[in-house]
Amino acid sequence: MTIEDFKPLIESMAHKYCPSYDEYEDYVQEGYLTVIKLFDRLKERGETNPDEILKLRAGVWIRNRFLDMRKKFIPIPIDDETLIKQESLGDIDIAITNIATGLSERQKKVFGYLLAGFTDADIAKTMELSPRTITTEKAAIKEAIRDAQSQ
Repeated sequence: MTIEDFKPLIESMAHKYCPSYDEYEDYVQEGYLTVIKLFDRLKERGETNPDEILKLRAGVWIRNRFLDMRKKFIPIPIDDETLIKQESLGDIDIAITNIATGLSERQKKVFGYLLAGFTDADIAKTMELSPRTITTEKAAIKEAIRDAQSQ
């Protein structure tokens, strides 16, 4: 996986979190730098990740960097409850990896969009699925989160 594979994720998140059009390019550049930092961290640790999990981790890192740039923190929203209660990015990385390993491919994609802050309607439209299907997938993701927290 290369840095260019993250371009759609970085650009969509920059559109979502950037407070003004004038700052958009700064956010995109920070997104790329954040992915590079993630790659460096994984290399230092000797970790290898499947592409889907790597994209989930990158999404969280980028989101947190963009929120830091805006000088505020918003908890990861999943039905207005914070289901992942971790204090550091390292803990979040571990939690995401543990949760994602038990999900189907479609659930991993939905989970990634949720972590990036997309609404159910946006996810349904992007994935070309019904809102009801997104609700069903979220229920399975919540169950996987509960299972991961109980371990």
